[in-house]
Amino acid sequence: MLEQVGLDGVDDRPVRAYSLGMRQRLGLAAALLQKPRLLVLDEPTNGLDPQGIREVRDLLLALNAQGTTVFLSSHLLAEIEALCTRVGVLDRGRLVAQDELSALRAPTGRLQVRTPDVAAAGRLLGRRLELVEADTLLVRSDDPAALNAELVGAGLRVSGLQPERRTLEDAVLEMTSDSSDKRTRGPA
Repeated sequence: MLEQVGLDGVDDRPVRAYSLGMRQRLGLAAALLQKPRLLVLDEPTNGLDPQGIREVRDLLLALNAQGTTVFLSSHLLAEIEALCTRVGVLDRGRLVAQDELSALRAPTGRLQVRTPDVAAAGRLLGRRLELVEADTLLVRSDDPAALNAELVGAGLRVSGLQPERRTLEDAVLEMTSDSSDKRTRGPA
């Protein structure tokens, strides 16, 4: 198991002398000794460097592919997106959502259009245009093919067109209240 978690080369130091990342790996190795069907982990990449995070992520994905269910608790939403297919969102100890990751990251009903012809595209789109950032337009539309045909038919160049999707962070922020670790002063 030590080899599997990247600790096969450790020396005879006591565990208390290990770095946080090494202790994380050791805990994972201990959890894997029994070949569990369910692995429950809380912030498993805490204290790891970027390479270590990738190694642990790859190990967890491989374990899952071999039939182990991995239940992961983390505040790192990029980690959740990289590892999870189903997501539960907690707010102050209450489960406020549980769904497939793809459902939480559903399309917004807008299209992201990249074009070097921003001004002309903006005039053509009128009220459907909701936001312009550099060479990207956010357009209210549910038909990418029709929008592309309209822009190209008007002689405009389109270098990219895709549905806008909510980020997991957007979804979590919509479902949760203010930060539980935020403290504000009351009236004086």
